Amino acid sequence: MADDIFNVSSFNQLGGITAGQVNIGAQQRHLTNEKGEQLIKMLNQDNKEVKIVCQPGDESLNYANEMRQFLEKNGFEVNIVPVLYDNPPQRGVGVNPGKNEIEIY
Repeated sequence: MADDIFNVSSFNQLGGITAGQVNIGAQQRHLTNEKGEQLIKMLNQDNKEVKIVCQPGDESLNYANEMRQFLEKNGFEVNIVPVLYDNPPQRGVGVNPGKNEIEIY
């Protein structure tokens, strides 16, 4: 038993005792190459104008900037538009292909 190593992570725990690392609140997402390639496959290649709609500040805006950098490296023209959403807040990532531009939210 002394040679066993246990790694414990706790997400959004609001009390009690946790061994290891404790993370409270939303965790920062990062755009991996695999997710970036999936995103490009979802986009209309004929339309290179993209609008990324996101929550202003912190995690959502950071993730939008990672998407912007990736898409610009792949030939897309990208604008980020921070918008306050009504309840319930937007969850995840979605694509709305339009005639003049593609919207990622």
